[in-house]
Amino acid sequence: MTASTFEALKADIMNIVGLGEKDIHKLKHNGEQLLNILNAVISKDEKQLLENLQVENPGQMLALIKDFLGVILTGKQDFKTIRKLALQSLRTGTSIYRFALIVSTVLDGMKPLISERFENPEDIVETLKKFSLVMLLLLADEINQAFLQAVREATGMSQALLENYMKSVINSMIKSEGA
Repeated sequence: MTASTFEALKADIMNIVGLGEKDIHKLKHNGEQLLNILNAVISKDEKQLLENLQVENPGQMLALIKDFLGVILTGKQDFKTIRKLALQSLRTGTSIYRFALIVSTVLDGMKPLISERFENPEDIVETLKKFSLVMLLLLADEINQAFLQAVREATGMSQALLENYMKSVINSMIKSEGA
């Protein structure tokens, strides 16, 4: 993915989930308070969150999740940042499912504190969840792209050769599973 395709995809996904620039501004405007809430929730629930990650390096993954949510809250959602998070996620060896599960748990933990500190807390929570979904989809796509790039570089295969090989394997899988 390139920076321009990232931005186009982000805009398309935001449109699908019903987010606009006004919503993003709301998060940026309240970013500092929301970051404080995020830090409080992670500190309070750190032991349980680490156990739930079930990865080799849970501390690194929790730090990545904190960075990911920090990116959402500070408005620094650019391609380079997501690419960096994708590469670090691959290095820690977790699935996007585990990543999303912990993000959801942290967001749920933030709800009571957001309700205490903001007018219209439902709007903020809903915007946070929707934008987290947008960014998780972008992260998942970039993890996939980075993984395929690593396979190409590790095997020395060209893009076309790798795609043809993958299509052949996928066709075999479809036949064997009756899909």
